[in-house]
Amino acid sequence: MKFTADLHIHSVLSPCADLLMTMDNIFQKLKENDIKIFSITDHNSNKNSEVFQKRAKKEGLLFIPGIEIQTSEEIHILAYFPSLEDLEKVTNIIYDSLPPIKNREEIFGYQLILDDDDEFVEKDEHFLAGATSLSLEDTFKIIKENNGIIVPAHLDKTSSLISNLGYIPSLDFDVLEIYMKHKIEAFKEKYSIDKPIFSSSDAHIPDSIKKGKIEFEMDELSIEEFFKSIVNNTFKII
Repeated sequence: MKFTADLHIHSVLSPCADLLMTMDNIFQKLKENDIKIFSITDHNSNKNSEVFQKRAKKEGLLFIPGIEIQTSEEIHILAYFPSLEDLEKVTNIIYDSLPPIKNREEIFGYQLILDDDDEFVEKDEHFLAGATSLSLEDTFKIIKENNGIIVPAHLDKTSSLISNLGYIPSLDFDVLEIYMKHKIEAFKEKYSIDKPIFSSSDAHIPDSIKKGKIEFEMDELSIEEFFKSIVNNTFKII
C-alpha cells in the first residue's frame, strides 16, 4: 500500500510557528491533502507529541515521534523515533544542553503546550529558539543511541549542513532533507549525495501543509512498517 507523508511540521510549541498551528488546524490540513503519515518536529522540544499521537490514533493517521534539534554549530537536525519514550530521553538531554535562560516570548515567540482538547494549557519556559551545546557529532550519537533516525534538515535553506559548513560530513546519516523538490537532482550531483532524500513542508503556518512530497510503500500503516521502509528505502519523492 502507498501512503503520503509530511515529516516536518511545527506546532504552536515552536517559537517561530504561527499561533494557528494547533491540532485542529493541522489535522484539517492533513485530511484535506490525504496525508496519512506525519511528524510534529518542534524546535528542541517534544511537549506536544503525546497529544498529537493520541489524536492521530483517533483520526486513523500514523504519527511519527520527532523533533528538530539545533546543534552548537546552529545546524538543524531532524530526528524520528519508534516511541515517545525514546523521544523523551533525547528531549531531556536537549533540555540540559540549552542555554540556562527563559524564553522571551515578546521577542522570540510563544511556546505553547496543548492538551487533548487542543487548548493552550502551559508554556515551555526553555529557550527553544537557541542552539544547544551539543555538537553535530554529539547529536548524531545521542539520536542513534536512542533508536532514532537522523536527517539533516533542509540542505537548500539556512541553518543546514550546506549553509553552515559548506559540505556534508562523513557521518552515516539515514536520510537527507531537501525542501525544494526541483533542487534535488542538482544537490545530489553537486554534493555527491548517495543517501535517500526526504522533502516535507517545514510548515509554520497551516496553509503550508499541502500535498505530501513523500510516498511510502508499506504493508500497513504502522510505526514498525515506517521504520522498515526507511531501512529498505521503499519510499520516494513524488
